[in-house]
Amino acid sequence: SGLPTATDEALDTTDPVSGREYDYLVLDDRRFELCAEFATFQTTSGDRAFWSHPVGRHCFDIDVETIAREPVVPVSPLATAPPTGR
Repeated sequence: SGLPTATDEALDTTDPVSGREYDYLVLDDRRFELCAEFATFQTTSGDRAFWSHPVGRHCFDIDVETIAREPVVPVSPLATAPPTGR
């Protein structure tokens, strides 16, 4: 069946702060790229290390075969501060 051709076929990928859609690109039958603008630096280790990212635009190259085998680690959503816009 392959990967969805657009993110709206799979899940909501709207940035909660900017309102802009995340960038989604199918690379092949098993891999896709998900890109977003990050306001903060995030570093993690262990099972979550893959999701580390710098400030600014960053893309994750995701292989569905690899992700499907990794254990699901629950995370708490972070509270988002409203934009200052001053």
